[in-house]
Formats: sequence, C-alpha cells, structure tokens
Amino acid sequence: MKTSLHAAAPLKVAAALPAYAGSITNFLQKQAEAQAAESRRVAVLNELRRGILVAVADPYFFNPDEQQRTQSSVARTQCADQLQRWLRNVTRVADERETALRMSFADGTCTFLLVSR
Repeated sequence: MKTSLHAAAPLKVAAALPAYAGSITNFLQKQAEAQAAESRRVAVLNELRRGILVAVADPYFFNPDEQQRTQSSVARTQCADQLQRWLRNVTRVADERETALRMSFADGTCTFLLVSR
C-alpha cells in the first residue's frame, strides 16, 4: 500500500535533479557514443592482455612463477599504456631468450632441451 510519502518521493528526486536543456536525441546520441567508447577501451585492454598472456605461455622461455605473476598483474591492470609497455617488454624478453637458446645449440654448449610437464 502506497502512502502519500511514497508517492511524493519521486517528485522530490526529480525536483532536485538539474533540468537537461538539450534535446533527448542529442542526449541519447552522446550516451551511445560514451558506451561505444567504453566498449572499445575494454576491447583494447582485453586484446593487450591476451597478447601478453600468449607471449608468456611458452614454457621454454618463461617459468611457471613468471607466468603466474604475469597473469595476476595483467588481470589487475586497467591502463592500456602500461599493458603496451608490458607487451613490448615480454616480447623482447622472449626474443632474447630464444636467441640465447639458439646460440647455445649452435655453439654446442647445449645438446638437449628440458621439457617441463
């Protein structure tokens, strides 16, 4: 059962809000643009995270501790610039470790490769 107090509450809230002076079409358009921008930002963050995690997933170049730390850090980060730096650094480290591994096979200092399970 509604009382007069419940019926008056929405009117008080509406009176306290500032009036929107523009057209409803402009308001809806700006709201849609803001939602699209947020969707693009989330998509970029997810793509950067995926790239980092794919690069770190190789067990020959990154040990399980490094993989676990990277996964937790990447999941918490909301900054695209920081994720871009991480992606550059992770790919650089993977390339350096791959080059070192190739050189160790080429000069004969390494004759077998340990495979982690």
